[in-house]
Amino acid sequence: MRLKYTYGINAWKQWVAVKNTELEVAASSGRGAASRPKLFKSEILHCSPEELNLALSLFVKEVRKPMGQTYAADSVYYLCLGIPACRVSTVSHHSSVLSAFCVFAFNALTLLVGCQEEHPACKK
Repeated sequence: MRLKYTYGINAWKQWVAVKNTELEVAASSGRGAASRPKLFKSEILHCSPEELNLALSLFVKEVRKPMGQTYAADSVYYLCLGIPACRVSTVSHHSSVLSAFCVFAFNALTLLVGCQEEHPACKK
């Protein structure tokens, strides 16, 4: 079976759009910082390592299906694998970032599955 990387790319872009809207609404309602919030980049290869670390951590925790339901842990892993897969052939100089991303995705899956097995409350 071939990896359909567009699922991961679409999920990433949708998550970024939702997250950025949340940040802008929070800032405009006075709950956020007084200045304009730092928004996430929809193009993952334009992220610095620090931005990528934060964004991927939040993405794995917060990504949702289009109708708002949560993904199973293995589905989140599949989405994460798809994000760098489409970029490997087009941007070879980012291979270290993409390799780190794959390691991150595997570690995130391991944590999600472990949490779900040990703590029923994590299945929410």
